[in-house]
Amino acid sequence: MPIFNNLNQLPISLLIHLALESVGFERKDGISLHLLLLLQVGHWWLKLLNKNQQLIKMSNMKIGVEVVSSHDLASKDGQGSANPCVDLKFDNQKFRTAIKEKDLNPHWNEQFYFNISDPSSLPNLSLEAYVYHINRNTNSKTLIGKVPISGTSFVPLSEATALHYPLEKPHNFSRTRGELCLKVFLTENPSTRPYNPLTDLDPFPTNPPHGQAYQSEPEISIPNSTSAQFKEKRTDSTHTFNHF
Repeated sequence: MPIFNNLNQLPISLLIHLALESVGFERKDGISLHLLLLLQVGHWWLKLLNKNQQLIKMSNMKIGVEVVSSHDLASKDGQGSANPCVDLKFDNQKFRTAIKEKDLNPHWNEQFYFNISDPSSLPNLSLEAYVYHINRNTNSKTLIGKVPISGTSFVPLSEATALHYPLEKPHNFSRTRGELCLKVFLTENPSTRPYNPLTDLDPFPTNPPHGQAYQSEPEISIPNSTSAQFKEKRTDSTHTFNHF
């Protein structure tokens, strides 16, 4: 016979059978029928409580995104280089990394957290990461490439690893190259220092304040025929930012 950890795991038929046997009633007795109804109501109530507990747990979940690095980016400044940064967008929230001056292989090691407004809609949501070249002289930006990640691929922190995603073309007729290394995961109420989201009032912010730091994990490349695979071991700390 299987071992059950709590009453909510027991089949309703077994609960009824055990209850009727314990009081010595036959199923045809009126009292036993009343007891049957009470047990059914109790079982439904337990299931409802369990569902509510799951919803409460999901309401505390956040999406964590570690922007690790990018490799082999296309030059955009007319001098063989670029000033890249990464914009992250998820569920009507936005973040931006620091801008790396004159660097086609930048390392950020910055971590951001997004709220989930409706946990039940998570499979229909997606995280969008855009790599931009920033021109401070003209206060403008040029899209280098993008990476969309479906909400169905998000995993718990314990199962997450840093992956290299090939950059997609900004437009159908444009060319792009390079990769973006991200680590995306689900977590509950991370204890982090808050950071203001990206706003139109500050389109090209300087390096954001440092949050809590930890050592980066090894990176894993996603195979792609048009871009090289990279695997690095780094000791740079990861800066953490949180969205209220």
